Amino acid sequence: MDAPHDYHLLMARWTLLFGLFCNACAACEEESIQDFIERSEGTTRVVATFSPFSLQVFEGERLVGRTAERGCPALSLALKGGTSAERFHPPEEPTDDLAWLESTDAELQEDGSLLIPLKGDLEGESARLTLTSGVEGFIDIEIQFTAPSEQIAMNRICWQLREGEHVVGAGERFDGVDLLGRVVPLYFAAPRNYASSTNESHAPVPFFATTQGFSVLTETERVGAYDVGATDPDHLRALFHGDRLPLRVRAGSILDNAAAHARRMGLPPKPPRWVLAPQQWRNEHAVTLRNGEVVSTGQDRVLADARKLRELEIPGSLIWIDAPWSTGHNTFQWNRVQFPDPDGMLAELEALGFHAIVWATEHMNTSDDSDQQVGMPIEGSRDLYDRFAEEGWLVEGPDGKPFRFQWGRGFGGHVDFSNPEAVVAYQDLIRPVLEQGIRGFKLDYGETMRADLLGMDNRAVTFHDGAGSEIHHTRYSRLFHEAMIGLLKEIHPEDWYVITRTGGIYDTKNGITLWPGDLDNDFRRAGEVEADGRLSVGGLPAAVSAHLSASMSGYPLYGSDIGGYRGGPSTTEVLLRWSQFGALSTVMQLGGGGRGDTTHNPWDENLYDTEIAVPIYRTYSQLHMRLLPTIEGLIDRAVTDGSPPLVPVGVAAGEVEAAWNDEESYLFGPDLLVAPVVEEATERQLFAPEGQWFNWWDDSMIEGNRTHVAATPLEIMPIYQRGGSLIAMTDPRLRTVLPYGDEDLDRYGKTLWLRVIPGLAGNKSWRFDGAWGASAGQGNVSASQITTGSQTRINVNRSQRGRTVIELRLRPDTGPDAGAQVTVGGATISEVAEDDFLECIAPCIARGENHLLIAVEGERPQVQVGLP
Repeated sequence: MDAPHDYHLLMARWTLLFGLFCNACAACEEESIQDFIERSEGTTRVVATFSPFSLQVFEGERLVGRTAERGCPALSLALKGGTSAERFHPPEEPTDDLAWLESTDAELQEDGSLLIPLKGDLEGESARLTLTSGVEGFIDIEIQFTAPSEQIAMNRICWQLREGEHVVGAGERFDGVDLLGRVVPLYFAAPRNYASSTNESHAPVPFFATTQGFSVLTETERVGAYDVGATDPDHLRALFHGDRLPLRVRAGSILDNAAAHARRMGLPPKPPRWVLAPQQWRNEHAVTLRNGEVVSTGQDRVLADARKLRELEIPGSLIWIDAPWSTGHNTFQWNRVQFPDPDGMLAELEALGFHAIVWATEHMNTSDDSDQQVGMPIEGSRDLYDRFAEEGWLVEGPDGKPFRFQWGRGFGGHVDFSNPEAVVAYQDLIRPVLEQGIRGFKLDYGETMRADLLGMDNRAVTFHDGAGSEIHHTRYSRLFHEAMIGLLKEIHPEDWYVITRTGGIYDTKNGITLWPGDLDNDFRRAGEVEADGRLSVGGLPAAVSAHLSASMSGYPLYGSDIGGYRGGPSTTEVLLRWSQFGALSTVMQLGGGGRGDTTHNPWDENLYDTEIAVPIYRTYSQLHMRLLPTIEGLIDRAVTDGSPPLVPVGVAAGEVEAAWNDEESYLFGPDLLVAPVVEEATERQLFAPEGQWFNWWDDSMIEGNRTHVAATPLEIMPIYQRGGSLIAMTDPRLRTVLPYGDEDLDRYGKTLWLRVIPGLAGNKSWRFDGAWGASAGQGNVSASQITTGSQTRINVNRSQRGRTVIELRLRPDTGPDAGAQVTVGGATISEVAEDDFLECIAPCIARGENHLLIAVEGERPQVQVGLP
């Protein structure tokens, strides 16, 4: 009996101990629940811990990001201490005389917020944090500091960087799309150490996304900077001015997060089709005098360029008229010596299939600018300046008088676009030229309202809305853009265009196209040390970086000056390499630096080897024109769901390090791999993402997930099409999307040409959706291909009846005589010679070298091809 008794006693003791253990665990669990707060939205979960304070970002159960664990406080506040209240503190270079306060633990408040005491040499300050569910899958984190705003130099949050992590975003960047290892100012500043005397931060966006799977938008217009592992490779420091830190955090892939950021900040309107066709301009449409008599005008040059484009069969639908063009800068009245008959000029441009836009800025000059162009009167803008100054429509300095500043084309004041009366008055100035037929503007400058004065003090200027330059460093240019766009929408609804050199956090929704301003006219990379010790702005490599970084930051429309700007005309090689990149940009625009008769026109015999330049430029401008349906489809997605149209290969490949080493290659949509040549070279290394990729020029195949060497003679930029895909194109005869002469726009403009790479194995389907082949706003087209074994079926569904051409690319070892069998709707079709194909009556087929051409008519044609 002793044994059972001992057994029961032992079990009782174990039960008691187990109960105590469970109670203790329950207490621990209850205590641990009080040690953090969390908020979820979609697959994103953010946890804020109390001891020590930290933020952790989860995608489901996977930790994808967190504030720093050691070596950098999670949250910090820098007080000005004994420094002057007017002194400007650059966030990218915090000075040693700031008094830093740092987070340690946090305390839960009754309202569910966190109180975060900040400790350091000065005590008594804190921050309050709240978590709420945002939109588009973001968690909104609001951090409010208790210190008086006038005493705050900047705040800082420190995020952990993992080994191998890459970071993109921050708006337009010239020095590489991967931010790792860089200090990135999120504001425009001068003087700085670039050759332009600025920091070249024209369109900053306070958003970043990482390969680990999280992104952060700091939703503020204030000055900021990212230190992405530059000071410490383990930390991303985000520093901003102000007493508030509004963080929007999201988990997911880089592409998902970039698209969600674009949606959250507001999607732009879709541009008209003619914006996506090639564009042309000169830096100056000069008047030529001989013995004091006018022998040629700016109008002559505009029309000569338009006629030459048509003569050489170089496509395009838009010509810019750059500065100077008016009686005084921003009078919006034609200089009648330079442009004696603007109505006649615009009518001839329209007859040639071109729209026109003109140059404008935010300035009202008091200077005498008459020496800038023949026909400009003395002080041509002075009357406007006096009127706007008297009405209080100009930005004012601390003395209550108009703030005046020297800029590139004179000296004067700046329209206060935060004043509704000033906006109406300015719109009244531009209304006549819009009613005359001008369809938009090249909006230059926009960077004068910098937050700092010479990098030392806060700029003391006054705006009607009460905000200062610490806000208007990007707001001002946005309000300028919105003033112009507002009237354009009234006069040319859904048929206007604005291209700008500035942007910012809330400008993405406005539908502007960015151009990078004045890049070098060569192959230099941004940041190369020049002979005088300053840093180069960068040439073609900077243009590629700018387009890719802008695309990942919510700006889908981008076009750089082909051939660059700084230094005037480029070499023939630079012009053509830049043209190739321009052809695979969302906006292709030919023009750049140079005065008088200087152009970037490839037919300019004084500047370029025209026997080489003209045919190569024509090839790539025609390629851009042929890709309009694909480009339009990419922009449709961008304005619908925020998807970036250009994706760096590093982003496409994820964490494959070799892909990040290829800084300039990118995907143009999901199915085109593009490798710009950005140096003097006859071959180039490129990384191909996963899949099989076929050379656009010779149909040779490369395998994905590896690095290849491609031959790059001057006429070749490597382009590859994904195996199994369809690329939507236009009729090769299309030269403009606007009515022009005898060109059959109704036929050419509605032909859908599908370039098809058959799937190589198994069942594979690919789909194209877009509006091409239908009148604007009147329908859409979808196409798909399914490959099963040797059979490829292409189905087309058009909302309007039209001609569809299928260009079926064959592998190099499969020639046109290899026995491919083609049926349309189950019936065989007639065969014609390739030279006669464009005019054949559908259905018809032509066999070319390594390709088949099949023309069909109707709304729902079905084509089946049997390959040997």
